[in-house]
Amino acid sequence: MRALGTILLVALFAVTALAAPQKPVANSGLTCPVSGEAIKSLKKAPSVQYEGRSIYFCCKKCVGEFNTNPAKYAPKQVVRCPVSGEVVKDPGKAQTASYKGRSYYFCCAKCKPEFSKNPEKYAKAQGKAQGNRSGMQHEEHSH
Repeated sequence: MRALGTILLVALFAVTALAAPQKPVANSGLTCPVSGEAIKSLKKAPSVQYEGRSIYFCCKKCVGEFNTNPAKYAPKQVVRCPVSGEVVKDPGKAQTASYKGRSYYFCCAKCKPEFSKNPEKYAKAQGKAQGNRSGMQHEEHSH
């Protein structure tokens, strides 16, 4: 009887652990468009708004350099949804997933579950040239 109780308790803990909310990704997967350094946490990173999207930096010094010539640096940090190919306007507020040690950001709530069904497909597609997109087109779902 004790063994059954122990098994049920272990099963309860396992279900609770699986149902727990996802921890944020430890490394954002983004790099500073000025220095090229990895940005560890988007919540702590300085950012600016540029052409309707958030650009993140490793430090405030890089923000100053960015502001001297944003057109030079902004294209170095364009984050695209791996499912729709759309630009993710604010990666710091976007839903994320981690696959094979890499962070993926989604344009909307519908894309993350689609990615989860076949992450290998979308990871490969995102690794190819940006113009050669596959998967769900953004027009196929609404925000």
